[in-house]
Amino acid sequence: FVLYRAMQKCKDQFLCFSKNLSQGLCQKVQNSLSLIRSSNISSNELELSVQDFEIGLKNKFHDLALINEKYDEMLNSKLDGTNTLKLFTTIIDNNVNLKNTNFYFCGFDAFTKQGYEIIKAISKNCKNLVIGAFKSKVKNNSYIFDEEVTKTIKQIFEDEKIEYVEEECNTVFNLGQKQIFENVFGCKISKGENYNYSYVYEMPTKQDEVDFVAKQICYLVKNKNVKYSDICVATNEDYFNEIENTFSSFEISYYIDLSTTLYETQFCNYIKYALDLVIQNYDKESILNFITNPFFEVEENEKCDLINFIYENNIEYKKCEKLFEKCEKFKEYYDFLNNFNNLKTIKEMIDGITQMLSNFKINEKLNSLIEEMSDNLLTQKLYIQVWDKLENINNKIKDSIGDEEISLTDFYDFYFAVVKDIKISQVPLSVDSVYVGDISSSFFEKTKYVFVVGANQDVVPSVTKDLGLIPDKDIEKLSNKINIAPTVKIINKRNKFKVFDILTNAQEKLYITYRI
Repeated sequence: FVLYRAMQKCKDQFLCFSKNLSQGLCQKVQNSLSLIRSSNISSNELELSVQDFEIGLKNKFHDLALINEKYDEMLNSKLDGTNTLKLFTTIIDNNVNLKNTNFYFCGFDAFTKQGYEIIKAISKNCKNLVIGAFKSKVKNNSYIFDEEVTKTIKQIFEDEKIEYVEEECNTVFNLGQKQIFENVFGCKISKGENYNYSYVYEMPTKQDEVDFVAKQICYLVKNKNVKYSDICVATNEDYFNEIENTFSSFEISYYIDLSTTLYETQFCNYIKYALDLVIQNYDKESILNFITNPFFEVEENEKCDLINFIYENNIEYKKCEKLFEKCEKFKEYYDFLNNFNNLKTIKEMIDGITQMLSNFKINEKLNSLIEEMSDNLLTQKLYIQVWDKLENINNKIKDSIGDEEISLTDFYDFYFAVVKDIKISQVPLSVDSVYVGDISSSFFEKTKYVFVVGANQDVVPSVTKDLGLIPDKDIEKLSNKINIAPTVKIINKRNKFKVFDILTNAQEKLYITYRI
């Protein structure tokens, strides 16, 4: 939200970016500035780095530097993620007493430049620092191992004259795992025994893949005394609906590691549809969306009557006043919501939303809905989180840029853009559950049985396209002046390694399916 306001304030000085601030552009700028800031590059360094290059690149970096500078100014000494880490590094550098403290870093496939600065500061002040990193011992597929962490850490220690010990930890693989370890993504494939470890199945459709996995899980549980928690399924989000429906029908206990967003809830839709009424001047679609939302609290039979009345009388715009006699509750909303046209600042608009939730007792309605969800525990546990999530983000926005003046339309667009980024995580309903995760983003522990589902080319591993504002070719051009990391090439390399790691997690059996 702060970034959007920063872009608004300096858009008239843009040399490259459109002055029409679409949500897509704002997202791209946010991704680029995150890359720049985590690489510890200042606005001045950014502009100086492109002085000798073509005008298009100079103009683009001019705009990014301009936005970055205005963003810092608007933070007004408040901390974002990048500045918090800078402050942490400064505090450690100022001789904070860490002489009796041990630090452990594990599971990082890379660090940003800022991350290395933190490690450098810690290494000079702590008792012990232990860093775990991957290292290849097989030349055949060594290219998927990113050994940059090991090299950079060693260089830091040597530059700072810090003594260190390098120890190798060897993973013990069974013969089937060893075969996978030496050949996945290999330049050459060495033929060998399968050792009854890995199995690959070709299926006609996604549903056939999921049906096969469900039947195999049922067989393992019923005939091999395998626990559900000894099984994990690695796939991508396109399969989650099929897995949820199929596993439920097979009565398989499962947990899908999937976050939804606050924006996707009926609770957030209630706020969105209420503001839609004002912005769309009470057109028919906005009226229907609002009154059919479960938080518009009238009896269901009354809602049906209202819907029929709206269609029969073509109720919209000025005609919406005809609804007042039909539904007193709608008139209450009409009188309240029209006040939004008089609000000027972000704080006033958020306070308006808060007042609406209070006046119409939405928290009570939310609690009532949560009780009614007792037969759907996953949804119930999601909705338990929504009130606090919304309250938290509202307070953060007010604290950071509450005094900014903004139109209702602009507030609407970017308030809900922020809400779309607020994650609500599902909670496992049982300790003994099959873990289902996204192969690119979820964390997979070693387990007895691993199913990799949907292993088609360009899906597993996932491929990130080089479509950002700072593509790899620009990063390469500037590599002698500034170091921006990571590149898309490195991200895709890490995606490959993630799949490689998952394939060697199966301690007994590995099943892979793909569709034709």
